Amino acid sequence: MDSVQDVEIYLLSKKYNLTARRWAKNKRIKQRILEKHLMWNGDHLKINRIDMLLPLNTNIDYYLEHPSLIDDQFKPGI
Repeated sequence: MDSVQDVEIYLLSKKYNLTARRWAKNKRIKQRILEKHLMWNGDHLKINRIDMLLPLNTNIDYYLEHPSLIDDQFKPGI
């Protein structure tokens, strides 16, 4: 089972990625990454698309390539 700790371990393994290092320090962001991963896989299970299930590291890499998907959710309100 994937956990917040698994997210943190994977983020810390990306030693030279500054976004990953910043996210690894933030518990709320790690939780949100895990929630989005579980939501992605859960949605595809509901529609019987097992071929679309992704491992946690693949989803994290996608978010690291598109950091605004995570960062925009944690910007302070105007």
